[in-house]
Amino acid sequence: MIRITYRGQRRINRCRRQKAGRIAYLLCQRADCWQVSKSEETHFGRGAEKMGTSMGAITPPPGPRKSWFERNWKWFVPSGCLTLIVLFLAFIAAIFGIVEASMRSSGPYTHALAQAQANSQVSEKLGQPLKPGWLVSGSINVNGDSGDADISIPISGPKGKGEIYVVANKIAGDWQYKTLQVAVDGQPDRIDLLQAPPVQ
Repeated sequence: MIRITYRGQRRINRCRRQKAGRIAYLLCQRADCWQVSKSEETHFGRGAEKMGTSMGAITPPPGPRKSWFERNWKWFVPSGCLTLIVLFLAFIAAIFGIVEASMRSSGPYTHALAQAQANSQVSEKLGQPLKPGWLVSGSINVNGDSGDADISIPISGPKGKGEIYVVANKIAGDWQYKTLQVAVDGQPDRIDLLQAPPVQ
């Protein structure tokens, strides 16, 4: 039987403690490594989540800038159509004004109006002053010293309204009248201005 002295026992206990300390040290190192790797994995996962979130939040690049017409067509098209309509109406009005002015300055128009204003029968039916109206209808064609006219002149006075009917031919520079009559509204008979003395 082997007898262990007190010093030997102390040495054995010291070795045991040293072994236990080494084992504990190795276990601590492994635990630390595991914690480090675990923290790195967690950090990597959070980074990936952040990256995914940031990538999902990226807005697409803006498209090409719209042209001026694409941005303003909603008001430009109606206003453009309205402008064209106004210009067209102004063109028609200008043509009408030119034609009306040419008829009013013609010989048959001025002669017929003067004869109607000086006629006593017309004054009795329509009253005085006798005024011409708008929208002279008919046509006047003049080519040098020849031409023809067939027009209707609206007139009105304090007592009523009527029309002057003129048919004439221009021969050698002079107008010769075939028809020069006044029709009073509501009256069956016409007033023949050719029967009255001509107004100079």
